Amino acid sequence: MIFRRSAFIGLGLGCLLPLFPLSAAATYYEPADEMFFYGDNGTFRYYDVGPEGRIGSPILAGDGYTEGWSVISAVDLDGDGQDELFFYRADGLFRFYDVKPNGSLGTPLLAGDGYSKDWSAVVALNLDQVRCDDPFTADRVASLSRRFPSQSFTAYVYDTRSGCIFEMNPDSRLRTASVFKVMVMAGTLLEVQNDGRLLSSWELGQVTPMITESANSPVRALWNHFGGFPWFNRQAEIFGLEATRPVGDSGGVWGTTTTSAEDQVELLRQVLLGESGPLRPEYRAEAWRQMTSVVPSQTWGITSGVPSGWTVAQKNGFAGHIANSVGFVQAPGGDEGYVIAILSNGWPDWSRGVPVVEEIARWVSADLARALDS
Repeated sequence: MIFRRSAFIGLGLGCLLPLFPLSAAATYYEPADEMFFYGDNGTFRYYDVGPEGRIGSPILAGDGYTEGWSVISAVDLDGDGQDELFFYRADGLFRFYDVKPNGSLGTPLLAGDGYSKDWSAVVALNLDQVRCDDPFTADRVASLSRRFPSQSFTAYVYDTRSGCIFEMNPDSRLRTASVFKVMVMAGTLLEVQNDGRLLSSWELGQVTPMITESANSPVRALWNHFGGFPWFNRQAEIFGLEATRPVGDSGGVWGTTTTSAEDQVELLRQVLLGESGPLRPEYRAEAWRQMTSVVPSQTWGITSGVPSGWTVAQKNGFAGHIANSVGFVQAPGGDEGYVIAILSNGWPDWSRGVPVVEEIARWVSADLARALDS
């Protein structure tokens, strides 16, 4: 089990800004929220709020790129093994750049040109008191290994409220079974988006049973519909699933594709939350509709322990020795929640793995669902 965490604020554009590192279960001394203002045109400013409630000087402000930087800091913000670069000057100008896997600088993740009253949103949150209590404790993971020595497990959780990330056996690469269909749905939605249209009745007739009933024939039908080889691999590349090795473009069984739990969470963050990735809101809304309409017999897994009134968008994978469950667990009355992927392989029959997947899901829901309700 590995624990990673950084404090950040989301800009509503799929961007993340690191503010300061916090250790697990750390608590900062100041109780006041900070205020982040931003506009549709990209302008933004982030203000400190003192304990007495008074807005102080801007913590962050900028007016674009300049070469006269005082400091350059490297931070692996998104956990892809590649540092991002934060440039800033003593006079307060700054810009934060993504760095591609090949080492080249990408487009700026953050840029702004100063204060404006025409803000599209004002966000208040207390970054100073974020806690991260890891549900994958050493005792729990050790107990799992003792009880199920012939099975393999991996899990990954991203908490949208705090930015906390939790991992269990992150280096494991396990077979997907039907959670693979989330990528197929995402690729289908991207194809029709690129065509400037909505799903056709035939395409909808493939996607709906594929997601809500886990029908298998639509996977190959959609693959053929969009040109066949190498469509599966191309989707993995588009959505940045670096640990996913698709099988099926050359006639293999697509359900034997291997993936990481982190890749599955990354895909869901793009497809359901829109934190990054190519899909526009109307196409993400269709993905949400599909994944919240799963037939009751297939709503096991990550739903376990989730309080009533919450919404779960999910897709399970179950075949042979595989029992997997992935999705987003959303609190009532808002957009907060957590993205979760639990993968397990090696069962005598997939149904034997369901109670254990649900046990792992309860570790998470007991901490994160309760915390979001409080």
